[in-house]
Amino acid sequence: MKHRLPILFALCLLALSSCKKDEPIFTGYDLTFNNQFQSLKAGEYWEYESVRDTLDVVTIATVRNTITGGTTLIDDRLYHNVNTTIEFPDRTERYPRYFRVINHEFSIREIAAIKSASPEYLYLIDTAKVGASWSTRITDNGLANGLPVRLVGTLLEKDVVKEVNGTVYAGVSHTHLQVLLDLGTGTGLNVAGTYDYYIAKGVGIIQMEYETLGGIKETQTLTAHVVPLK
Repeated sequence: MKHRLPILFALCLLALSSCKKDEPIFTGYDLTFNNQFQSLKAGEYWEYESVRDTLDVVTIATVRNTITGGTTLIDDRLYHNVNTTIEFPDRTERYPRYFRVINHEFSIREIAAIKSASPEYLYLIDTAKVGASWSTRITDNGLANGLPVRLVGTLLEKDVVKEVNGTVYAGVSHTHLQVLLDLGTGTGLNVAGTYDYYIAKGVGIIQMEYETLGGIKETQTLTAHVVPLK
């Protein structure tokens, strides 16, 4: 089975129409910010141990995200190109994705067959206070399989200390994301999946956990962070 970094619903996001991505809704923020949480230096990479549980079938892999140094413009938004490699005991998979850092927002954009259906996860706003939340579209047109979908994030912890794989990180922010999907049953938006990100200043994402409505779970923990000398 092909193992991709978490794109919820596989993301079978075959959205049917295209419209301008709306601006996120923010509540509870400081006036100052920094972007120390995600470096974009060419050649820099982060390596993770991935443990994925799919209906009690556990898959272990090594995931590496490498900044290429190139950029891509999508609907007037600048993204930094990332090469992702997933190494399994029996095979290696590779695919591209994007990082975006603008002012106080940090996001990861996956690539779907239809551009407007590509999911983008706004996983951190570094001006947020603990308990603050944000709400935004997860796809450009706000649809997944023709159904309304939305992302809601909350900052749960800020400037805490966390140990991952024997390394202690300070200045860690912990965010919780919910992917909300309207199934058309009259009950409104329902939780289709959740993400938890732990992001350390000067390092980046040190741990990520997600779970889908169908019971698929994955945890990625940082094992190496390499910054080129030049």
